[in-house]
Amino acid sequence: MAGDEKTAPATGGRPSPALLTALIAAVAPLTVAIHGWISKSKEVEVAERNRARDFEMAKQDQAFKTQTWFLQNAVDPQKTPELRQQVLRFIKGGSGDANLTSWATQELDRVDEVVDLSRKLAVKEQEVVASVKKQVAATDATHPKVAAGPKPPASDDESKTALKNAIAAQKRAEAEALALRQQLAAKGVRPPDETGVEIQKIWQQRISLADKVAQRGAAARRAPDPP
Repeated sequence: MAGDEKTAPATGGRPSPALLTALIAAVAPLTVAIHGWISKSKEVEVAERNRARDFEMAKQDQAFKTQTWFLQNAVDPQKTPELRQQVLRFIKGGSGDANLTSWATQELDRVDEVVDLSRKLAVKEQEVVASVKKQVAATDATHPKVAAGPKPPASDDESKTALKNAIAAQKRAEAEALALRQQLAAKGVRPPDETGVEIQKIWQQRISLADKVAQRGAAARRAPDPP
């Protein structure tokens, strides 16, 4: 029946203006929140990228400084051969650069030889000093007032033999030390020569001691005889 049919909405099936207004009012804060979240997420993402980039740059900068320090010490002729040897070993074992590793290996062979020669030179120079000390002992052995300790004075023959042997030992050690220095010079290394200073100090000490003994003897001779 015509009277029983429902009347269609006046809006023709579309939401009413009041409903649209209510929906817009409800969606607006959500849209703002979503936009803020997206913006915040982008800021966090950018900050993370910047932080990762800064960290990587700092890491690369530190690696460059470390590598530069090692290379400077590896090639600096003013550094001791022992230090250069340790640095080159580190570069050889820790570098990922094939060319750098090859260079360090070749340079290490040369520095190893320099270190070996330097150690041999140190031994020979110690032998020179030891032979000079023996010469002093042999010289003083015939003078009980100069010789240290309660040992009786040696005979002239014993003293002369000891002195002759000590001088011969000094000459041999000095000749071998000179040959080692020449080999090092050929490799561009000139170690300081402190042996001469030490020898001079040994003889100066001996002369000073002998002078004191002589002064005591002279003073004793000048002293008046007891009544």
